[in-house]
Amino acid sequence: MQTKVALAPDVDIDRAVAVVAKAVTKALPADEGARDVQVGLHDFAYGGLVLGVRFWVGSSRYYDLRYRINGAVLSACAPLASH
Repeated sequence: MQTKVALAPDVDIDRAVAVVAKAVTKALPADEGARDVQVGLHDFAYGGLVLGVRFWVGSSRYYDLRYRINGAVLSACAPLASH
C-alpha cells in the first residue's frame, strides 16, 4: 500500500519521517508487515513537500488498514504544522 501526505515547505523532514514511521508502525497489526514500513520525501510540490508512506497489507484488509493508517498519519502530522 502507498499513501502520501502534503507538508509545509518549512517542516523538519527528518522529524516528519520519524513521527510518521512510528505512527504507521504502531497502527499496523503485528501480522501485517510493520517491519516493512518505508517513509521518505516522495516529491516536491508547489508550496510544500510530499511525504510518501509504503507498507505491505493483505488484500482482504486493504481498505480497513488504509483508512486506519491515513488517520494515524494525519494525527501524527498535525503537531508538525504548529511549530
